Amino acid sequence: MPHETLRRFDARELRRFLRAVDAELDGTVRVVLVGGSALALGYAVGTGTVDVDTWESDSSRIRVAAARARATTGLDIPIDSAAVGDVPYKYESRLRRVRPSLHRLQVYVPEKHDLALSKVMRCHEGDLAGIEALHRLHGLDEETLVTRYMEEMKHVIGDPRRSDLNLLVAVERVFGAVDAEVVERRLAEWRQKEDSRPVPLRPRPKPRTGR
Repeated sequence: MPHETLRRFDARELRRFLRAVDAELDGTVRVVLVGGSALALGYAVGTGTVDVDTWESDSSRIRVAAARARATTGLDIPIDSAAVGDVPYKYESRLRRVRPSLHRLQVYVPEKHDLALSKVMRCHEGDLAGIEALHRLHGLDEETLVTRYMEEMKHVIGDPRRSDLNLLVAVERVFGAVDAEVVERRLAEWRQKEDSRPVPLRPRPKPRTGR
């Protein structure tokens, strides 16, 4: 079912739901929120979300607690591990904890530029709107965004030209067409240097010596 036809949950409902999940857990569980739930709970972006996507979570324990939380709150919020997603390589070192008042559920969100880059990789209209809202509320830094993309997103699978184009679309939406042209030239020069680097040869195996 398209996301446009699904109910969207706001930050207040997400907080209520996570409190209920926390109450149903029998021990400490760590989750990293991504997507719309991270924008809502970590950065007060008001676009809402149709579900709660997580990484690095004990999905079986969360699933059981979430089912009970739905019954007690009446909030039918799906919560599960995100199927796909790309974030900067060192994002873990920059995670921010949110909702510290929860007792058993430890909730983290990516740093704002890391979260924006995860949205850049999808680059749907809803993702771009989320990036714009994040910038309005918290002021994304263009240099940080572009440099982190070049240094920490080389692992992304797929055509790098598509990823570059996604970044340019986001930069134009957030910082304007002039900035996007500057970034486009910068990416072209960077890609040229990356493509011209010699591929390191694998070390040749040492010959076996007979007795």
